[in-house]
Amino acid sequence: MVQKKEEKISAKTRKIAREQKIHFQDKLQKKVNELQVQVLNWQSNELRTSNDRLYELLAGCLEISEFVNENQARMFAFSAVWSKSELKLAGKSSMIGKVVRLVFRERPHRWSAYSRVLEAAIGEHIKHADFVAWIKEKGGIEEVRLDGAKGLTSAEFRDLGQNALAQNSKELAKVKVIHEDVQRGNTVLLLGHVDNDGNVLIQSALSSTSLENQFLVQLGRKAHQSGKKSGAPSSPALTTEDMLKDAYEDASA
Repeated sequence: MVQKKEEKISAKTRKIAREQKIHFQDKLQKKVNELQVQVLNWQSNELRTSNDRLYELLAGCLEISEFVNENQARMFAFSAVWSKSELKLAGKSSMIGKVVRLVFRERPHRWSAYSRVLEAAIGEHIKHADFVAWIKEKGGIEEVRLDGAKGLTSAEFRDLGQNALAQNSKELAKVKVIHEDVQRGNTVLLLGHVDNDGNVLIQSALSSTSLENQFLVQLGRKAHQSGKKSGAPSSPALTTEDMLKDAYEDASA
């Protein structure tokens, strides 16, 4: 009698587990399909003009990852969605790497970069709701990807860049620029062209936190590389003026 009762409970538990798997699988597949359509639309209409949309799509991948990691039933459901996709892996891949492949299946050349960025975000405990602000503060996808490969975080490179600026007591130049972004208290980036006489012709100005962060990260990289070559990270071999010039060229590339 007790055995039959236990068998009934076990059968009921298995039935619930199957129903949960089907429910989560349908929910995950719907989310993946929605993001796939959005990616295709982004590629066709927005790819050349907006990184913000890409960041939102990557945040969607992170949201799927957070959903799946809630419990084992969702993990089983995700495994079913992955198997159904018939996508192949050359080697091992993290779960977020699989999500990237599902969503961006038409952009295989960017799978690695997108996966690294999302893995970095997960490593810093960034949630999907905060991802867009986080990636902008870091300076963009390539900044995060390259910084991960070099062993320093974007924030650490940015700090090095700020230190390099702080150590520079010499002003390169003081100019009065008439532009809507040039307001008191703002930090602005100036776009200029060097003429044949060596004069810098200021063409435009832009106040942008994202570009400012990219610039500081590049400046920090130059300081870091210079310190490695000289064997004294705290005493860069290059002058700050040289590093500013190189950082500007890198940020503009």
